[in-house]
Amino acid sequence: NVAPTIALKLGLQNGLTFRGSFTTSNRFPTPFMSRRLGNGVSGGGGAPPVSIFDPQRNERYTAESRLVINPNLGSENAVTQTLGIIFERGERNRFRASLDFFDTRKTNEIFGLGPTQLLDLEAYFPELIDRAAPDPANPSLPGRVNVLYTTSANLAERHSQNWMTTVDFARRDVWGGTIDLRGRLMYFQKFERQIVADGSVFDEIRAPSSSTENLLEYRATFGGGWSNRHLGLGIDGQYFHSQHLPQSQWEGHGARTIDPFWQADVFVQGDLGHWLLSESSRLGLKGQVRINNVFKNSYPRYGSATDLSGVRPYGDWRGRTFSL
Repeated sequence: NVAPTIALKLGLQNGLTFRGSFTTSNRFPTPFMSRRLGNGVSGGGGAPPVSIFDPQRNERYTAESRLVINPNLGSENAVTQTLGIIFERGERNRFRASLDFFDTRKTNEIFGLGPTQLLDLEAYFPELIDRAAPDPANPSLPGRVNVLYTTSANLAERHSQNWMTTVDFARRDVWGGTIDLRGRLMYFQKFERQIVADGSVFDEIRAPSSSTENLLEYRATFGGGWSNRHLGLGIDGQYFHSQHLPQSQWEGHGARTIDPFWQADVFVQGDLGHWLLSESSRLGLKGQVRINNVFKNSYPRYGSATDLSGVRPYGDWRGRTFSL
């Protein structure tokens, strides 16, 4: 396993820094993924039925799901190139901004085929879906799914390009402490995937082949706070852009996209050692009270959710939570 990486970073006296890298990597199947269980499709039974949304029947019902091992799973190879610029200024008032571009190409990408992915990609993996015979009264409608054989497979190729920008600002000596502000934005310019070597190339951002929970065109984090030696308070936030759905899920969901979502978390923290520990103690003790999703924003509706929740959760499913 030889996967060389070359990186270069050049810092100038005016606060500008340029950086770039060329990285190769190989991802090998684990023994569990690639061990042979015998000829044909086989696997463990006894698992409880799972809820599925069948796009060919536009119907929700339960089916059996069995994990099978792909004995022909090969290694995944990737090449990533990056190019970025950083600008930094100030001591008392510190400012830092960066912009980076990433280009990744993968061959033989190892891809998990769960129930949702299998149903979206049934045309490519029909042998992994066991359906009942069609109803004689409606022979054009495929029969219900009896068993889904979930597994891992090698996809032909993937090419993605994304940008990431970060901004940080800190100002000292404000009410006896430091104010800091920060933000990060990631944007996927391209995410193209080819399932099989002679098949179509899918734009997984705007016209995806299957549902991928973590693939969004935009996502961002932001926050700020004030702190000194004894006390601190602040806010953290996250933003998730709307997500395009594969065409097979449009009717079941009732729309072509999942709505965007954002949440804010607030916290207050302090030094408790001053009150609870002796002055000679070498130990420290800090406490924090935190409220996540303080505005109790509801998760966006997702009509094709396999867990029957009907939403796409981007964090703690309980919504607003308090922690100490």
